[in-house]
Amino acid sequence: MIPIPPSLRLAADDLFRPDGFERGDAVFNWLCTAQQLGCHLPPVWPNDSALLVDLVRIFLMPVFRPGVTVRHSTFHRNPVQMDNFVDTHPKLTADQRQRCVVHLPGEIVRTHVYAAARREKLVLHARDIPDLVFLQAIRDINERDGTWATVDQVREVLTRAGLHGDRQRGNRGQEPLPRKLVLAKARRLEHRGWIDGCTCGCYGGFTLTDAGRESWRELRLGTWTSSSKA
Repeated sequence: MIPIPPSLRLAADDLFRPDGFERGDAVFNWLCTAQQLGCHLPPVWPNDSALLVDLVRIFLMPVFRPGVTVRHSTFHRNPVQMDNFVDTHPKLTADQRQRCVVHLPGEIVRTHVYAAARREKLVLHARDIPDLVFLQAIRDINERDGTWATVDQVREVLTRAGLHGDRQRGNRGQEPLPRKLVLAKARRLEHRGWIDGCTCGCYGGFTLTDAGRESWRELRLGTWTSSSKA
């Protein structure tokens, strides 16, 4: 008999606190429990937080009334944060938040675990980070925030895209994607003239140059023909 994975509880009340699901621990703990029950699952960590974001958006968000949005958190340990449009809707009360809970059947979570595992890409060198993904990350941050992209913001986007370094599962103190690899990739693209910013190891401050925006468009269309590698 194939073991049935446990259900996963997602409570909205947790997502209004900075440390609600620290580094995707809701999914990480579910994976550990499933393995202990004998459920053979692919190792998706260190992308547990990206998987948590997907599950919240697909299954928990429909429970909310209009006026509540979900966003990725950069400055808190919780990888998912909730926003209220307070101009048009009052904030949810504690009682309303406590009622927003979903229990996902284990089979549904397992399906998303396998999908997340297929998206994983091991990054050992700067050249392993696709040019298009890196440029897209900077462009999205520039347009979303109206300012430059920091090294840590770019690294967060790359991690959510499934890029991770060579690490052992269970060592949760180690970076999912080493900062030095992000900086190394930035230096290569800066050398090409595709991005502006500082690659000395500080916060970064990256933006796309005119050449970078043109290369981004060509890469998206599949018309970039240069044989150089970043």
